[in-house]
Amino acid sequence: MYGMLAVSDVSLPSSADGGALVDAAGAVVGINTDLSPSDPSGTGTTFAVSIDTAEQVADQLLAGHRPSHPWIGIDSATALSKTTGRELNVSGGGAEVASVAPGSPSALSGVQPDDVITAFAGGAVNSPGALVMLLSHCQPGERTDITFVDEGRSFTEPITVSAAPLGGG
Repeated sequence: MYGMLAVSDVSLPSSADGGALVDAAGAVVGINTDLSPSDPSGTGTTFAVSIDTAEQVADQLLAGHRPSHPWIGIDSATALSKTTGRELNVSGGGAEVASVAPGSPSALSGVQPDDVITAFAGGAVNSPGALVMLLSHCQPGERTDITFVDEGRSFTEPITVSAAPLGGG
C-alpha cells in the first residue's frame, strides 16, 4: 500500500474514523485509518497514511487535479537473501523482483522477475522499502536511472516514472 505506515502498537476503537498520528514530540507524522480486519480482542494492526503522502494528495486536490502517485510497475519484491546476494556478487542488499507489470516503466527498462534492484534515482536500494522511499520522492513523468543485477551482471538503464494506474496495479 503506497505511502502507508503500519503502527502495530496502536489500535483504534471500532468507532474511530482516524485522526492525527503524532510522535513523542507532538509532530503530526500521519493520519490513522484502521484497515485491518475486525478483531474482537481489539489488538489489530492500525495503519496510517504518512503525512507526506497526505500533504501531496491534498496539494493535488486543492490544485484541481486527480491525485497520482509515482509508479514503475514492480508489482512485488522481496529483500535480497544473503545466499542470493553471494550467488550474484551483490553486497549491501537489494530488492529482488518477484513480478513486473507488463508494459510498465520497469519492464521497458529491461527489469525482469528475479533481477535485483540495487539503485534507483541516485540512491542505494538495500531493501524493497528503500525502493518505495526513493520512488516516493519522484514525480510521474520524471526520468531517472534504475540499476539492477540480472544473472550476475549489473545494468544501469534510464526509466521514466509513471503515474500509478487507477485501481492499483
